[in-house]
Amino acid sequence: MKNVQILNAFHLRLIAIITMIIDHIALALVTFGYIDFYSNLNLIFRVIGRIAFPLFALGIVEGIIHTSNPKKYFLKLFSLLIAMTIGYIFVLYVMKFKEDILGNIYLDLILGASIIYFLNLKNKFSYFALIPIIITACLQIPQIPSFLTTQYNVYGVLMIVGMYGSYQLANKFSLKEANKNGLDFQIYQETPVYRNSINIAIAAFVVFLNLLYYILSITVNDFTTILNYNTIQDYSIISIIFIMLYNGKRGYNAKWYKIVSYLVYPVHLIVIFGIFYLLSL
Repeated sequence: MKNVQILNAFHLRLIAIITMIIDHIALALVTFGYIDFYSNLNLIFRVIGRIAFPLFALGIVEGIIHTSNPKKYFLKLFSLLIAMTIGYIFVLYVMKFKEDILGNIYLDLILGASIIYFLNLKNKFSYFALIPIIITACLQIPQIPSFLTTQYNVYGVLMIVGMYGSYQLANKFSLKEANKNGLDFQIYQETPVYRNSINIAIAAFVVFLNLLYYILSITVNDFTTILNYNTIQDYSIISIIFIMLYNGKRGYNAKWYKIVSYLVYPVHLIVIFGIFYLLSL
């Protein structure tokens, strides 16, 4: 097990960032007419990009579970949400960008993180998880401007919350296994066997969620229209390869890197779309 689990949190985030950038380069190429939407290049780049979100979702789950300062954690996410919203307003209403904005990813992350934060309290305040759940449902109303909605709609929040539930189920199973074998659970949690059980549970949920959406997309009329679901997202199942290689360790975590990793999303969008916008003038 130990030799298989070769990726830490730093590696997963790096993979998520790289695949996300590849995805958005393809999006910019199509938006500004450099390649056709149905081209093989666009398809390849967008499929690669599907790897990113489940890895970011896993980072949110572990971040909420292990953070020692939830207020600071949420403050960073809310700051980025506000910055992205202001940026979208500027692009749409000042620069008169004609293409639609496909949601604000920080809404997905904040709503998912809020739900698991309240659930993780495991007391009467856990009922407050209903608030972000209701907000998620309300954001699906078509009349709401797209930059004020979640980017992955219900799917994104379900991915985050489902990963958390899978994590907790695997954790309870591991606790029983440790007790049955007379092992100290804190020591057991440091073993590759423990991490492997977590990885399997999370990977199984990723497969389940994508399979569920795929079945609904081919059996329910207008399913993709109702939830604005892009069926190419089913390729996010590829991410389980990296999830299974995860060792649960933090890895490289210098202060400069933490700052860069939080800013990389808005900055890379500004750079990519800014370059293509200037080229199109």
